[in-house]
Amino acid sequence: MSAKRTSNISLKNSPGKRLRGSDVSKALSHSPVPSAPNDNTLQNSSSNSSNQGQGKRQHRRHRQTELLQRPLDIDQLQNRFLTKKEIQAEREELAESVVSGQLIEGTDQIHIIIAPRGEAGSVFSSIADIIHLELEHLLNPNADGSDASSILTHTMNLLYKDAKDESPRSRRLRTRGYKAKRREFLESLRGILEELQVWVRHHNKGKAGGKKETKLYTPFQSFVHFVAPFVKFLFDKLGLGTLFPSVVHQRCIICYPKTNRKPLCGDDDRKIDIGLTTCRPGDLEEQLPDMSYADIFAIVEAKYSNTRKDKNDAYKQLVDYSRHMYAAQPNRRFILGQTSCGTEVRVCLFSNDCIFASNPMDVSISAGRREYIGLLVNLSLCDKDQLGYDPTMTWDSEHEYWIIECPDTTGESSGSQATKTYYFRDEVAKADSLFGRHTRCFLVTDEDPAGDRIKPKFVVKDSWPEVLQDHDDTRDEVMFMRRITEELANSDVEDLVYPKLKTGGRVSFDTDGGRFEDNTRNVLGPLYSLRKPDNTAIPFRVHKRLVMSPIGEPLETVGSVHELIVVLGDAMRCHTEVLRRCNILHRDISDSNILVVREEGKPLRGLLMDFDNALDVKKINDCTRTVQSGSNIYMSINNLLGPNVERTELDDWEALLYLVCLNAIVGIGERYQRSPEEMRKFEIKNWRTGNTQSVGISKAGALATIRAFERYTIHQFKSDQPDIKDLQKLAGNIYSNLFWNPTLSNGCCMGTADIHIDGMWFNPFEERASQRGTIASSLLEIMEKAWRDSMMVVKALADSDA
Repeated sequence: MSAKRTSNISLKNSPGKRLRGSDVSKALSHSPVPSAPNDNTLQNSSSNSSNQGQGKRQHRRHRQTELLQRPLDIDQLQNRFLTKKEIQAEREELAESVVSGQLIEGTDQIHIIIAPRGEAGSVFSSIADIIHLELEHLLNPNADGSDASSILTHTMNLLYKDAKDESPRSRRLRTRGYKAKRREFLESLRGILEELQVWVRHHNKGKAGGKKETKLYTPFQSFVHFVAPFVKFLFDKLGLGTLFPSVVHQRCIICYPKTNRKPLCGDDDRKIDIGLTTCRPGDLEEQLPDMSYADIFAIVEAKYSNTRKDKNDAYKQLVDYSRHMYAAQPNRRFILGQTSCGTEVRVCLFSNDCIFASNPMDVSISAGRREYIGLLVNLSLCDKDQLGYDPTMTWDSEHEYWIIECPDTTGESSGSQATKTYYFRDEVAKADSLFGRHTRCFLVTDEDPAGDRIKPKFVVKDSWPEVLQDHDDTRDEVMFMRRITEELANSDVEDLVYPKLKTGGRVSFDTDGGRFEDNTRNVLGPLYSLRKPDNTAIPFRVHKRLVMSPIGEPLETVGSVHELIVVLGDAMRCHTEVLRRCNILHRDISDSNILVVREEGKPLRGLLMDFDNALDVKKINDCTRTVQSGSNIYMSINNLLGPNVERTELDDWEALLYLVCLNAIVGIGERYQRSPEEMRKFEIKNWRTGNTQSVGISKAGALATIRAFERYTIHQFKSDQPDIKDLQKLAGNIYSNLFWNPTLSNGCCMGTADIHIDGMWFNPFEERASQRGTIASSLLEIMEKAWRDSMMVVKALADSDA
């Protein structure tokens, strides 16, 4: 059977007659290629009611995709130098680097992480043994002990070794009912078995790469679709839910029928081999919608053979796919994937800092088949959080919005267990990278939505910051935000815009084992103690949520030079006041950390956000303060080149200078934006590509003198941009006061290169750091003047529009 026919997997009912999936579902109440709402979906009475049609469910699924899983934004400000093809090449290079440096193989502890908790943990083994026993009988019907009577006896012995309080009479009735349905059910699977045998009898040989792998797509799907209905059959016909009340058949693991397809919600043209998704057991008959990164539970990358090159290529492709899944699924904490190289299957877990891959499960041998069946059964019975989903976030398919639980802290501790419920549809920041904090931002309300209307009141920031110490989190963003909210309420700065914390803390949830704090040690379990390939420890990260106001939009939504100046001016006025009153240094000025605030009846404003790279300048020693932070394109020269010089507010002002220049060269507003081809001819492109050392050297050269800065940067501003001269003036003034401050008589403070005076060498960055108060004051004065002038223009335009 070709890969194109996977949506019509055939089942042999009797000699000479083949049944399609639709015929079998009528006879046996199951379908080999099913679909239904998956683990993202809230299981409520409305979505489970029998009068809901398939079309309505599909509409809701597509609505969920439409609302949240828009294509990734590859047009971010710092990506404007690259074409789509070049961005993909950069991602492939990154994937190769990840596989060579952050992949930990042979980690069978993954099976422990997804093993069902409680009583289900012991019952799962019996279920897997029963399915394995039946499969081996079908593959080798003449083997000893494979007659129906022996198998039935063995099945019941396996089952009842875990059962309690089952009377002999009840056991006989249960056995009789199962026996009556078993033959009919097994007969229905013979068509799937024919395809499955192609895979388990594959010879694993062949050249690396090539297109032969497509021949294994349908056999792989058949194996998965052998197990899924079998688990459901055992629960339905043996009454496992009655026999083991605490064991729940949580979901069916199924394949999308179409293979080698480009999923919806991606930003490139890459096709995935096989997509796995989940459905509720009662919805096994429903047809799947089109494959989407929003709904994929796990991706399977298949290769025809099991050469080292094939295995590495499979890992690299999963790296890129997983990034898409993180961006498209706002409730995903980690990603599971699988590689299928020849007959060897490996399960992979993508965490915030590295990738884990199990030892191979070789389906060409009986032990390997049992192991892979066990994996699929585990995935069917384990809790939602063990699959990487966030149990504190649920998609309500009836009302078409997300429900999110946020820590409701009132004291200084961010570890409170109290929570408050919020609702949202809009996601303003996605976790579009494979590793790191996976920061996401949602526009939420705390009012139960009426109908389809959600009017956001707050922004929820959801992230996984690295914590220096488990119990002494001196850089806790929740603590910082609480201090900022309290202190800046008493600020005497005119018309100050600053983030206000409503609540926040560490995310936790209940499991069978009690309250569970969502951190990497608890999530990864036995994997957390492993060392990365470079022999460093896996970082300790904690899942945190903050609820803040006001709400904002991305910086790229500004439409003019004056709007940009107002927004950046607001951000730096806040930055200065936070440092002055709270002793908190931001350290990560960038386009993604400054939002545009638009409130009805008011002129637009700017908001500085994201303080999880910040530090308390009064508490942290100088050693910690020299650690690099931020994105290369915005990092200061001092930060990039890494001398042992204290990081100060001057580094953040330098980052602002780069942000101004980048916006001015790219163009503000869609009408004036330059193409990637145009951008590549400018010197500023070297601030985007390369390592930290090369970027630092490039910036040092471009900013070495006033003449160099004007030639390589100022003169490249978009000349036809309205009011561009105001931005040129602002950039020139910031540069002059930062690198050639006229109020300083000390010549050691000037420029970007070391200075030799009277037989001694001086580092100008170190000299300026000692004079940071004077320099920062002059920079703020420049920024505030430009801010006031632009605010007058923005207000005048707002009044005229009104």
